Amino acid sequence: MAHFGGAFEPGKMENTYHTFRAGGLDWLILSLEFGTRDKILRWAGEVIEAHPKHRVIINTHDYMYSDDTRMSIDRDHSWVPQRYGVGEDTGDESVNDGEMMWEKLVNRYPNVLLVFSGHVLHSGTGQLVSTGIHGNDVYQMLANYQSGVEGSENGGNGFLRIVTIDPENKTISVKTYSPYINGYKTEPDQQFVFENVQLH
Repeated sequence: MAHFGGAFEPGKMENTYHTFRAGGLDWLILSLEFGTRDKILRWAGEVIEAHPKHRVIINTHDYMYSDDTRMSIDRDHSWVPQRYGVGEDTGDESVNDGEMMWEKLVNRYPNVLLVFSGHVLHSGTGQLVSTGIHGNDVYQMLANYQSGVEGSENGGNGFLRIVTIDPENKTISVKTYSPYINGYKTEPDQQFVFENVQLH
């Protein structure tokens, strides 16, 4: 596929990136593994540095928490990657929670715009806007609809997030829709708009 940029390890899809053009802008999507390791964060940084004019979307398994903060072992959050088997690794293989990812990768680049994650139960939702070291706002969202999330039915009923980025009106609109039941979730944590988004 023309938009496939590359992978950290040939033949494996846990850590990949894609580029495309939409809305008059160049975009880069980074998909990163659960418990993202130090060496993966360095690779992701190199990919971002090689695409300075692209707006960056980071998609990863674990990052935001259901209390509208980044997940952190220091805040005694549940389901942090350090509490899984991979959490015992050290050196380049050391895993990172959301707060560590923010410090080591996300906040360091002026063109990072969005971070999406899942994994966390409770309400299965969370959102946060943080300012990176270059003054850019980063829009971070948790969306999880699996079994175990409060109110989840039929393993999540196929709910997914539809994110509409409107450069002209400087907005990012979020809706939550299920093609399985052909319905929307309209609660404030499921349908919302970020305004005054700087995209240029």
